[in-house]
This record gives sequence, C-alpha cells and structure tokens, in this order.
Amino acid sequence: MKTILTFIIAVLCWQITVSAQDYNQPYRPQFHFSPERNWINDPCGMVFYKGKYHLMYQYNPLGSQWGNMSWGHAVSTDMVHWEHLPVAMTPDNLGQIFSGGAVADLDNSAGFNTAENEALIAVFTHAGSQQ
Repeated sequence: MKTILTFIIAVLCWQITVSAQDYNQPYRPQFHFSPERNWINDPCGMVFYKGKYHLMYQYNPLGSQWGNMSWGHAVSTDMVHWEHLPVAMTPDNLGQIFSGGAVADLDNSAGFNTAENEALIAVFTHAGSQQ
C-alpha cells in the first residue's frame, strides 16, 4: 500500500499529457480513471499483479444509472493510461456485485492456483437475490 501511495504522489508531481482525442467529451476527467461508457461507482479490488495495476470498480454495463451492479475491470502499467477489459463479475442468482477487494494469492493459501497462474481472489458483498 505504501508503495502504491508513493507512486501516486510521484505521478502527481509530473506533468502528464493525455491525448485529447481520447478524452474530448465535456466534463470527462482528464487525469483520473473513467470508464468508456455508463455508470461507475466505488473502486474495488485494486491489486498489482504481474507488472500491471488492476482496477475493478462498481459498474453498470447496461446503462448510465445505478443498477445491474457488476465489477468493471481495467489495467495499467503507469496508473494514468488504462486499458479497458471485459466486465470481471456480473450479477447472478445470488444477487448483484457490490464493494469488495482483491488479492493475488501468491502463496496459494486458498488452493486455487494452477501450475501456470496464481489466483486472484476477490472478496465482495453479494446481495439482492430475487429468490
């Protein structure tokens, strides 16, 4: 955590130029992360894994208002330029996906790792089932 905060402070000290063609919408943040479209809320599941910062966030992939709570996903090598990835988690029969966190299980304490990959473990609030 201390490393991430130090990195953020260092980045804020440098002037960073962002391509205007990528962020030409009125009121769109020019420095902070924003999704390509639709509604966003809390950042969740931020983790540094295999040389990339992973950011998951509460997200409605179906519209610009609250609802269909999912986790959006983006990665970055510098925490300024982000690559948008497919939605990480979507609602199911247990409910919608709310706030939480994630860790890289490098020691395989959960037992989910394979020979090729360490598991990323997400802990989150799953609520709102219609059952």
